[in-house]
Amino acid sequence: MFWSKLWDALTRRKPLEKGLAQVSSVKHLTWYDLSAYGIATTVGGGIYVTVGRVARDLTGPSVVLSIGLAGLLSLLTGICYLEFASALPIAGSGYAYFYVMLGEFLGWFVGWNLTLEYSFAAAAIAGGWTRYFVTLMAQLGWRMPRALFDVPLAGMLRINMLAAILCLLVGALVSRGLKFGALLTNIVTLINVSIIIFILVVGGFFMTAQNWRPFMPYGLGGVFSGSGEMFFSFIGYDGISSLAGEALNPARDLPIAVFITITTVTLLYMGVGLVLTGMQPYLTLDEDSPLITAFVSVGATWASYVVAVCALFTMATTIFTCLVGQPKIFQAIAKDGLLPPLLAKEDRRSTPIGSVVFTTLLTAAIAMLLDVNSGLIDMVNFGILLAMSMLCTGLLLVRLEQHEPITLLGNCLTYTYFLGCIASTLTYMYAPLVAALVTVGLTMVVPFLGLSYLFIRYRVELKSLSPAFQCPLLPVLPCIAVAANSYLMMQMSNMAMGFLQFSIWTVVGLIVYFAYGIHHSHLIHDHLILSKNEVDDKEVDSPVKGPVSPKSPIRTPTSPKDKNSSESMTALNIPDWAYKMDILIRVTPMGNPYRLTVSKYVLQHGLISQAATKLVKLRRNYPLTISFAH
Repeated sequence: MFWSKLWDALTRRKPLEKGLAQVSSVKHLTWYDLSAYGIATTVGGGIYVTVGRVARDLTGPSVVLSIGLAGLLSLLTGICYLEFASALPIAGSGYAYFYVMLGEFLGWFVGWNLTLEYSFAAAAIAGGWTRYFVTLMAQLGWRMPRALFDVPLAGMLRINMLAAILCLLVGALVSRGLKFGALLTNIVTLINVSIIIFILVVGGFFMTAQNWRPFMPYGLGGVFSGSGEMFFSFIGYDGISSLAGEALNPARDLPIAVFITITTVTLLYMGVGLVLTGMQPYLTLDEDSPLITAFVSVGATWASYVVAVCALFTMATTIFTCLVGQPKIFQAIAKDGLLPPLLAKEDRRSTPIGSVVFTTLLTAAIAMLLDVNSGLIDMVNFGILLAMSMLCTGLLLVRLEQHEPITLLGNCLTYTYFLGCIASTLTYMYAPLVAALVTVGLTMVVPFLGLSYLFIRYRVELKSLSPAFQCPLLPVLPCIAVAANSYLMMQMSNMAMGFLQFSIWTVVGLIVYFAYGIHHSHLIHDHLILSKNEVDDKEVDSPVKGPVSPKSPIRTPTSPKDKNSSESMTALNIPDWAYKMDILIRVTPMGNPYRLTVSKYVLQHGLISQAATKLVKLRRNYPLTISFAH
C-alpha cells in the first residue's frame, strides 16, 4: 500500500489547464524580445574567454569548426525543446514540461538541475567578470587589492567580494520587473552585437594568414574535444522557454527566437574565433582575457579598452538574464507547492519578487564563496547535459503515449537507450574500449533500431502534440542529441569529479523533495484519489449511488437552486478515447458550475458515481457537469 501510494505521488501529473491558469496575465514579449533575451543569455563569458582558451589548448585555428559543430548540437537539442514549448506555452521551462507530461518527480529532478544552469552559471560568469575588471583596471594603472576579489581559503573555497556585489546589483535591476528588463536587455544586446561586429571589423585589419598554419594542429580529435568545451557556451538559449508565460504568441514566437538565437550566436562565435586566431598565434593567446591581449599585441591598445568595457557589459547582461530565468522556475515550482509559497509571491509589476530575492542571494553567496570556474564547472556541465538528454528522451516518451498498444514496448526501448548512453558515459571513465564495443553496441544500437521501427510503422498514430511546431526525423534526431550530449560528458576534463559532485547535488535535491515537496504538492488537494472504500454512499444524501459500469451513461444531479438548470437528469456517454487518459480526478473551478474530470483509473474501477457523490457533497449548491479531458 505504501509503495503504491509513493509511486502514485511520484508519477502524478499536473493538469495542463492548471499550468495555463498559472501563466502571467501580463503578456508583452514579442519574438524580438525573446531573441534578444536568448542572445544576451548565450553570448556571455564564452565569447571573451572560452574561445581563446579552447583555441590555445585544444584546437588551434580550427576552433571555428568546433564552434560550428557545437552550434549544430545545440540546435538538435533546441528542436526537441521547441516541440514542448509550442505544445505547452507555460512558464517553468523543462520542469513544467516534465511535470505535465511525465510526472512530478521527473519534473522536480529537471527543475533542480536547471538551477545549475542559471545560478551556478551566473556565479561563474561573475567570477569571469571580476578577472576582466581587474585586468582593465591594471591597464589603466590602478591595481586593485586582492582582498576584494581573491582571498583563498581552502580548496575551491575563496572570498570574491566583487563578484557578490555585482550579483546583488544585477538582482536589484531584475526586481524592477520583466518589462523594464526586456527594454534593458534589448538595448544592451544591440550594443553587444554592435561591439562584436566592431571587433570583427577592426580585428580583420590585423589578421595574418600565417597564424592559421597549421589549421588543425591537434588533429580531428582536438576539434571534437573543442566542440565539447564550446557547447557549454551555447547553453542559455533554453532560457527563452522560461518566459513563455509572458510571450504574446508563444507557439509562434518561441521557435523563431530559438532559431535566431542559435544561428546568431554561432556566427558571432565563429567570427571571433577566426579573427582571434588570425591576429595572434594560438599558442600565445592569454587564458583570462584573450581578446584584450590580442589587440594589445598588434598595437591597437585603444581597441583593447573598447573590448574590455564591452566584455564587462556583456557578462553583466548575461548575469541579468540568468537572474531573470531562474526565478521563473522557482516561482513555477513554488506555485505547485514543491517549494515554500514565499517563492511564488509577486509584486504589483507581476515580478516574482520572492524568487528574485532568493535567487539573487543564492547566486551572490555562490559567487562570493566558491570558485565555480575551477572547482565546480564539471558538475554544472554534467547536470546541464543530463537535463538536456532527459528532455530529448522525454519527447520520445510523450510521442509514444499517443498509441497505447506500443507505449510499454516503446518506453522500455527509450529508457534502455537513455540508460545505455549514461552507462557508456560512466563506463568510459574506467574502460573506454569496453564502453565503445559493448555498452554502445548492446544498449544503444538495438533500442535505436527498435524505436526506428515503431516510429516508421506507427508514424500516423505517434503524432505531435503541437500543431505549431513538430520535431522532425523521430526518433533519429532526439537519439542523436542524447548520444551527442553523452559524448560531451566524456570530453569533460574531470568527469569523475563532476559526476561525484553532481551526485551530491542530486542527493540534496532528493532530501528537499522528500522532506518538503512531496508533502506539500498542490496535487494532493486538487486530485480526489478514490478507492472503493473511501466513500460511504449511505452517509451522503445524493441521487447518485452505487457503482457505475464504465460503459453505462453517467447521470448527474443538478441543483434545485439553479433556475437555469433542468430538473431532469442529464445523461452523458463515456467516449472510448477517455479510457486512454491518465489524469486523476480533479475539480476545476469554472465559475458556475464546477466541473469534474475523470481518469482512466476511475473508469476502470467503476467509481464514477462515488466521485460525483463526493463532489455533490462538497459543492451542493452548484450544478454538476462531468466531462472528459482529451
